[in-house]
Amino acid sequence: MGERVDYFVWSDNWYIEGNKAWLVDGEKNCLLCLNLDVDECEYKGEIPDKASSKFRLNPRCIKCNSDIFLMPDCGDSIWVYQLDNSQFHRIKIENPEGVQISITNFWQDNGKIIAVSIGLRQIIEINIKERKIENSYQICKSKNVKISRSVKVGGKIYCISAVSNQIYQFDLNAKKTEVYTIPNTEDGFRTICYDGENFWLSGWHKAVYVWNKEDDVTRVIDDFPPQFGIYNFAHYGDSLLDCKAVKYDTPVFIDSAAVGQYIWYIPFQTNKIIYVDGLHIYMKYGLKGAEFRIEKSFGKYRIIYFMIRNGDMESIGK
Repeated sequence: MGERVDYFVWSDNWYIEGNKAWLVDGEKNCLLCLNLDVDECEYKGEIPDKASSKFRLNPRCIKCNSDIFLMPDCGDSIWVYQLDNSQFHRIKIENPEGVQISITNFWQDNGKIIAVSIGLRQIIEINIKERKIENSYQICKSKNVKISRSVKVGGKIYCISAVSNQIYQFDLNAKKTEVYTIPNTEDGFRTICYDGENFWLSGWHKAVYVWNKEDDVTRVIDDFPPQFGIYNFAHYGDSLLDCKAVKYDTPVFIDSAAVGQYIWYIPFQTNKIIYVDGLHIYMKYGLKGAEFRIEKSFGKYRIIYFMIRNGDMESIGK
């Protein structure tokens, strides 16, 4: 039985299994298990990386059978926590140029973990049973290419460029990359997800791009309400929130996900969480005890907004 955790913990992801959530403390690089029934977090052990700084070494995890695989961001290895004996096993990643490996997206697939390294620009195949890297494949050779998030659709992985309007499609069967240039988009992308028909993208502009690969058509959603803006934490008072800018120095959203019938967008420095369904744009917010509602039709899509106030999330919907 591990010790109980009673300090503030942050992590990049949770792996939820039944009433348990596995996570890594991003500050101390230790593995934790949260009991969702009683809201207690159990300390399992510090990842035995010898780096002097523990910050963001292995901030993401995935459970496969009786192992927890811990993926590197600033670290140089994948670590495996073995539940059977409470020991850590190291999987070293070849990194001759010493870049930040940054594995953000990964999936379990036919006895393997398929992982995307942003820094190495590689697809990495990890054998789950043998706890070792089997193969790695270059997504693109040019060092000028900077990829960001990825999504897996069937036997293909789609990696977005952070510096151009391109998507790199890697075929897991053919082991080949095909490049798509996305029409009606600008600069690079930060987020991507797939709803079964369309790819949903966002970047540094106040816009959401809906790309249909089969038709090669992109729909741009940029009719955000006037209350949507970005925080400038270097200023205070009236200049703290900028609702007029349409292009930012930071990404509009840090991540997105297709969950059920909705597409969720999580803010980076903007002031609202949004989720999208199929009809209109809705926004509801409170102001001095009064409640207002703004509804905007936007074709087949509906965007519903959340506003974060004083650390709490105010629900927004119909």
